Amino acid sequence: MIAVQIARLNMDVLERHRWNVTALKHADLAEGERVASWYASLYGSLGVTFRLLGQKDEASEYLERGRALAEALPDDDYGRMVRQAIASQLRLLAEDGGAAPPSEAL
Repeated sequence: MIAVQIARLNMDVLERHRWNVTALKHADLAEGERVASWYASLYGSLGVTFRLLGQKDEASEYLERGRALAEALPDDDYGRMVRQAIASQLRLLAEDGGAAPPSEAL
């Protein structure tokens, strides 16, 4: 999932969004348990970039998808981190549109 790492490093929100879309497409191609645990984070990351691009409806849709998938993650460090990050992004979205620095990453 190198595309996820590239997206996190990219400061340009639109380019970061493109890399998040690429990561999701590659996960869809891989399918199966190998990538299943990544989907909550992938949807959450897309929710972040949609929010930063000012597309609140899309941000909400992807963050909610991520939240639903995160509920199935184990109660370990990764699962808790993903759930907390998505919850934080949903709170930002609920507040005045959720403007935040482009360096935010899920």
